[in-house]
Amino acid sequence: MRILITGATGFIGSHLVVSLLNAKHTIAILKRKSSGLKSLESLQERINILAVDTYYDINTGIKQFMPDMVIHLAALYINKHSPENIANLINTNITFGTQVLEAMMENRVMQFLNIGTRWQHIGNKRYCPANFYAATKAAFKDMLVYYEVQGIKHKTIELCDTFGAGDNRKKIMDILISACQNNDVVELTPGEQILDLSYVDDICEFITSNISAAGFFDNKTISLSGTTIRLRELGMMIEKAFKTSGSFKWGAKSYRDNEVMNPPIYYKKNQLNKDSLEKYIKNMARILGYGKK
Repeated sequence: MRILITGATGFIGSHLVVSLLNAKHTIAILKRKSSGLKSLESLQERINILAVDTYYDINTGIKQFMPDMVIHLAALYINKHSPENIANLINTNITFGTQVLEAMMENRVMQFLNIGTRWQHIGNKRYCPANFYAATKAAFKDMLVYYEVQGIKHKTIELCDTFGAGDNRKKIMDILISACQNNDVVELTPGEQILDLSYVDDICEFITSNISAAGFFDNKTISLSGTTIRLRELGMMIEKAFKTSGSFKWGAKSYRDNEVMNPPIYYKKNQLNKDSLEKYIKNMARILGYGKK
C-alpha cells in the first residue's frame, strides 16, 4: 500500500517507518519545511519526503503521492503549558491534522489512522484531560467526527507510556537508566505512580499487522496497553540490571499538582509487549556494557 505518515521524524514515527518499509509498503512522510530528518537520515532514499508549511503544500503533496491511507502521529506534547504555548499546541495538534483531513477529502483519500493519547481519560472518564495537550488531542477527535460524516473512514489508537531504543524524549525510563549508567543521583517523588509502558516495536508491529485488515477502519477508538508497574519497582528493576544502588532518592520531590497515579483508560484495551519489561531492561544493560555479555 501507499501510506502517508505525519510525525514520522518523531520517536514512534521513525520506528513505524522502518516497520512499514520492512512490510513492503511505499512510504511518504509529511513534514514541516523547518523540521530535520536526523532520525530518518539512513532511509531518505527509500521514502518520499513532502515538505509543507501551508494547506496548499499539504494538498499538493497528497495529490502528487495519492496514498491509500494516512497515519497521523504529528503532535506537540507539553505537560504544563504556559500562555505562549497555546497557539503552537492548537496549531500542531488541531489545525495541522484538520488541514490534512481537508486535503484528503479534496483528493478522495478515505482512510485515516489517528494516534491519540489515553491522557484524555483521567479517572477513566470519556472526557477528563490531564492537561491542555490532552485537551487539544480530544478536540481534534471532534474534527475527525466531522470528516467521518463526509465519508472518511478512521481509527484512533490511544497510547499511554512508551519506551524503546533511540528515545531522546527524556522520559522516565531513560532518566532512570542514565542515572544508573553515569553513577548519578536523581531526586524523585515517592514513586507510587503506576506506569503502563508499551514497547515501541510492539506498537509498530500492531499497526503494521492490522492496517490492511478488513474492517479495521471502523470509526472507533481502541487503547494499547503494555506492562503496568509502579515507578519505584521500575527503578529497582533498572538498578538490579545495572548492578548498582543508591541512584534514586525517593521522596525528595513532591508529586506534581496534576500527577496521574493510575494509567487512565476508557476504550477497549489491547494488550501488547511480547517480551517482558525486565528482559528489555536487561538487554539494554548488556548493550551498554553491564551484566553478562
